[in-house]
Amino acid sequence: MNKNNENNNKINFFRVLGNLFIFYIIISFISSLFIGAYDLGYALGNTAVINLKGEITTESNQQFLSQKTYSSEDYAKLIRKAADDENIKIIILKINSPGGSAVGSKEIVDAIKYAKTKKPIVSYIRELGASGAYWAAANTDYIMSNDLAVVGSVGVLASHLDFSGLLEKYGVKYQKLTGGKYKDIGSPFRNMTEEEKQLLQKKINLIHEEFYNDVFKERKLQNLSKEKKDMIKTGIFFIGKEALNYSLIDKTGSYEDFKKIIKEKYNLTELKEATYLTSNNNLGLLQLTYNNIINTLSNTITKTIKETALTKTAETKIIT
Repeated sequence: MNKNNENNNKINFFRVLGNLFIFYIIISFISSLFIGAYDLGYALGNTAVINLKGEITTESNQQFLSQKTYSSEDYAKLIRKAADDENIKIIILKINSPGGSAVGSKEIVDAIKYAKTKKPIVSYIRELGASGAYWAAANTDYIMSNDLAVVGSVGVLASHLDFSGLLEKYGVKYQKLTGGKYKDIGSPFRNMTEEEKQLLQKKINLIHEEFYNDVFKERKLQNLSKEKKDMIKTGIFFIGKEALNYSLIDKTGSYEDFKKIIKEKYNLTELKEATYLTSNNNLGLLQLTYNNIINTLSNTITKTIKETALTKTAETKIIT
């Protein structure tokens, strides 16, 4: 009798596993057919919350069953989509990013400028809102950050490795054939000339000027002292409290404080958050349900193990 119970438990256990696996395959198949062509939207709400996190890149990345890394184009689409959605009254950009690609940052900034013509868009910097991510924040209507968040870093960085000394040490020579004087500028196999450095620096300065001038305009920094303006332009980052002193943000505080302020500032009776996300990949729907599947599987396994343990305990007591 006891052996029959034990066998039944094992059968039930593997039956549940089999059913979950079949469900997993079905979801994968359905998502591959229907999800790839469009963006999944949002839960019902009047406030679009868009999480700008991680490095800003122009290309998205998705590995099997891993969280998707969104591209600047993905973020821009979400912002524009929220701007055009009549149900959405305000857009919140939750930022935790060090910045990244200049082109990617500009794409997000352009989308924010578009959204501002439609409705309010505000930003909260939880831990990190630097470089291109701050550029995005600077274009929103209101910025708040944590007291200790890293903010600013209004600068541009370009770098390259130089292996020329290493090659020379081992007697390896770099021979170049180019169809243009500067075609191999920045090559890691030779030293750059002073002329080349100046040329690249001019291009970096062009990007920096556009970045700084846009921040200057959007944050209305004209009333700052020359000393403060110059400090911002150095590309230095500021802690939240410092950033407030430099007019880079409007207030410091927690995210809950931020929501209360936004609610009052824009006369909203409630902030019902609707988190926007994209699913431009074949596992879009699976990505949404994967955690639920894993939780269900975990709970089922735990329950089965407990039931088996209780049966064994009962058997032991009977034998004793």
